[in-house]
Amino acid sequence: MTRLHFDDSAAAGIDWPRFAWASLGLHGLVLVAVAFYEWHTPTPLSPEMLTRMQASVQRAHRVQMQRKLEALEQMQRELAHEGEGDAKTREQTPEQIAEKHAAQDASLSQDPKLMLERAKAIALRVDEHDRQLRAQALASKTGLPLAKALEQVKQADAAQAASAPRPSGDPSRQINDLTAHVRQTLAGERQRAAQAGDQDRQDGTGGRGGQTVRSVGHGNADAFAKGRQQAGDAGGASRAGVYTPGAWGSPLLDDFSFFDQRDYGPMLPTHAVDTAHLALGTGRTIGAGGVFANRVFVDSWYLIGPFGGYGARSHDVVFEPERGVDLDAVYVGKNGIPLEWRYVPGNAYPIVPPQRAENAVFYAYTEIRVDEDMNVWFNVGSDDDSKVWVNDELVWSSNSGDKPWYRKPFYALHDEMRQYNLVEGRVRVHLHSGANPVLFKLYNGIDLMFLSVVLTP
Repeated sequence: MTRLHFDDSAAAGIDWPRFAWASLGLHGLVLVAVAFYEWHTPTPLSPEMLTRMQASVQRAHRVQMQRKLEALEQMQRELAHEGEGDAKTREQTPEQIAEKHAAQDASLSQDPKLMLERAKAIALRVDEHDRQLRAQALASKTGLPLAKALEQVKQADAAQAASAPRPSGDPSRQINDLTAHVRQTLAGERQRAAQAGDQDRQDGTGGRGGQTVRSVGHGNADAFAKGRQQAGDAGGASRAGVYTPGAWGSPLLDDFSFFDQRDYGPMLPTHAVDTAHLALGTGRTIGAGGVFANRVFVDSWYLIGPFGGYGARSHDVVFEPERGVDLDAVYVGKNGIPLEWRYVPGNAYPIVPPQRAENAVFYAYTEIRVDEDMNVWFNVGSDDDSKVWVNDELVWSSNSGDKPWYRKPFYALHDEMRQYNLVEGRVRVHLHSGANPVLFKLYNGIDLMFLSVVLTP
């Protein structure tokens, strides 16, 4: 038998404590490398998940087209001021109109070509009605016979149509173009009506006086979590908490290679708040019976994200939730992770998405309920950029201005936090009686992020 002989002289000179620490450090680096690789390597998706994602994308496109059609119909009703039938239609609530056309919409939503034909028919009716109104205005201004004025209007429209590019693209893109055209037509009608009203007031012939928007109150909201959670608004006009650093404790999801380069405009000042008469509230319902509040933080949202960003141009890149909100959808997110909507009842101001990510896009969806038609201010704040749609109409888009929370963490702006005043801008929005869907898009470049909507009268 051969006896193995070990020379212990070399081992005797090893600095064992230092060797142990070096070994632990080396093993730690290996573990970190493995974790980093696993973190940034997308997990293979199951066939079932892939099928859900594909179905979600298809539904999003159909929902977008259907909503464009609904917007076209609504604009047509607004443009049609004459006729008893039109008046009755305008008196219907959106819920009644949706129920009336439910069967028709169900069949149309499966056929983009049918939806496009319906959109074209609506646009033709709107154009014809608009020509009649413009002809009446021209006849009144020039003294021409109505038939002659109408002929001139038709000739002008024909010349403009001949020089315009022919519509092309898939049905979804053509419906988008038709919607933009009808919206422009409606804006022109409103402008002419406003000018006529101004002239009436100058002539002493009347005209509508200013309207007073009643105070904003906060009532108990319905359960918003689509049956999956009982999440009514809590506590009348009671204040929500305020965000504290590390409240979510979520990891940073990013590739560590992105640097957000942008040219900042001038500093955007926050709007002054009358602290002597400040009445804070939280919730999504405005109406009689609620506790009075003049600053209402919209605190309950569905959130989804992060989607992988494209730098600052992410602000204008269309992700699937913009095509149509489907709370059952599953999408591919940043680093290939599957994304689903998550209900987040706001327990702190402002709203901070639970999954922090840089160079990423998030969406938030909620519904604001009012008991009668009214106009309110949407006071919007975001870090970094945001867009807001109300009733499927874009009402807000961030500009490139500098914001106070770019210079100092938003949670350290104590006065703004206490007053619900992390506001970069405000826009006047018309809310109709009932539920008003709100979609909020948030792009985050680097570091902290938040979103906020505060309603004021």
